[in-house]
Amino acid sequence: MTQTEAKKTDGKIENPPDCKTKGNCPCNVFERCRKRRPYGSDVWGSPKNKAQAMGIIAFDGGDKITDRGRLNKMLQDLMDRNQKRAAEGQKFNKFFGNVYSATGTYNSALVLPETTDLEITNQMEKLKASLRNVAVFTDFQKSMIIRANLVRNGLMLKSDIYEGETFGSNDLVPYPFAKGVMNEMWAIDHVQIRAKGGCNRFCNAGVLKFGVNSSKGDDGPGCPCVTALREKDPNLRPFDPHPKEGGYFLFVCVTYNRNQDEGEPPKELPGICGPEKLCNLDDPRGCRRAHAPIVTVFKE
Repeated sequence: MTQTEAKKTDGKIENPPDCKTKGNCPCNVFERCRKRRPYGSDVWGSPKNKAQAMGIIAFDGGDKITDRGRLNKMLQDLMDRNQKRAAEGQKFNKFFGNVYSATGTYNSALVLPETTDLEITNQMEKLKASLRNVAVFTDFQKSMIIRANLVRNGLMLKSDIYEGETFGSNDLVPYPFAKGVMNEMWAIDHVQIRAKGGCNRFCNAGVLKFGVNSSKGDDGPGCPCVTALREKDPNLRPFDPHPKEGGYFLFVCVTYNRNQDEGEPPKELPGICGPEKLCNLDDPRGCRRAHAPIVTVFKE
C-alpha cells in the first residue's frame, strides 16, 4: 500500500473482504516474525557454541583466526584505539571494531572482545528500552548476531540465504565501508523492513551483504497497513508519532482502518510488535533450535 493510495482513500471506502472487523489489519507479519526463532538461538542455546561465541572472536575474510596470540594482539590494538578515542572525547564502539590485519586476505579484520553472561544480561536489560518498530539494531545486537553467525559458519562470516532468494556468493568482507568492496561487506538486515513497520528484535534479524540489504529498499516485506515516513504527514493517521530512534514516523494506512471515526486512534495492528507481545525481548540465549533459512520474499 503506497502513501498515495492511503491518501486517496482517506477512510471513505467500505471495508474490503479481507478486513471485515472495524480497525483490524489483515496482515500476519507479527506471526511470521514470532515463528522465527531469535537470531543465533542455535548458537547461544548450545553450551559449547555459546562459550566459543563469548570468547575473543575475529574475522579476517577467508582466514580463520584461532591462534590465541594473534587474537590477543588484535584485541589489544582495538582496546588501545578505543582508549585513545575516549581520551579525545570521541565516540567508540565497545562491542566490536575493525583493526589492521598484518596477515589474512584483507587489510582490516573485525574483532569482538570477550564477553560474559552477566554483561550480556545487563545489555539485554538496557535493550528493552530500544526495542520498537522502525528502530535500528544496536551495536550490542549486531555483536550478538555476528558472533552467532561466525560460530555457526566455522569462524567465517556468511550471508544468510533467504528462502526463495539467491544472492550468488555468500562470502562477506570485514571492511567498514571500504572503497570498491562496499557492496560485499556485512550488514544486519531487517527481514520485515523498517519502512513497513519492521522491528529491531532478534527474530527480525538476518545477515546480508550490504549491497543486497540496500537493494530491498521500500519494496521489501512488511505490514501493508503501515507506512513509515521521515516527516509527519497530515493525511495519514499517526500510530506512533514519537520514535526514540531510527528517523521514521510510523503511520497507519487508512485503507485498513476506514470505518474509524475521524481522530480515533487506530486499533492494534497484528503486523506491529508491541511492548507487551511475545517477542518483546526474545533473548537468543533462552531457546535452542536448529538454524533454518529465514522465510521471506522481497516483493509482496
